[in-house]
Amino acid sequence: PKTLATYAGFFRSFLARYPKLLVRELRPAHVHDWWRLSHPKWGNSTRNLSGGAFKAAFRWAAAPGKGGAIIPQNPLDGMPLPTMR
Repeated sequence: PKTLATYAGFFRSFLARYPKLLVRELRPAHVHDWWRLSHPKWGNSTRNLSGGAFKAAFRWAAAPGKGGAIIPQNPLDGMPLPTMR
């Protein structure tokens, strides 16, 4: 439950910054700008954790399942994350 609440908080914060951004428009720069503009005091570990949550969610959505992938590709695939302390 704690992890779910933490990740949901990341996603809500991102959606507050980019309420109309579509998945097909998402780029790593959006995540970097979100960190810089919405959470300038976050350190590398929190940025790593939040970026990892996004990458995992999109990796899951792009993975072929029973009915195929939900999205055609992971828009954050290959995005480097800050090193955790």
